[in-house]
Amino acid sequence: MDQLNELRIEFERHEAVCEERWKTVFNEIRSAKEDSKGRTEEIKASVQSLHRLIWAGGGAVILFLAGIIVSGTML
Repeated sequence: MDQLNELRIEFERHEAVCEERWKTVFNEIRSAKEDSKGRTEEIKASVQSLHRLIWAGGGAVILFLAGIIVSGTML
């Protein structure tokens, strides 16, 4: 009977420890989800900036080449 009681106590202790671990895991997941929202917005802004830079660079190259064609001068 003592062994059964001891097993019950150990099982209850195990359940309490596992419950705390799961709470910690869920809190970490929630925290990571909130952090990822901020990082996602930063990445979107960086991609938009890169997109504008590529369009501006491409436009400059097109204008440069068009100027060469119009002037008839080759380098």
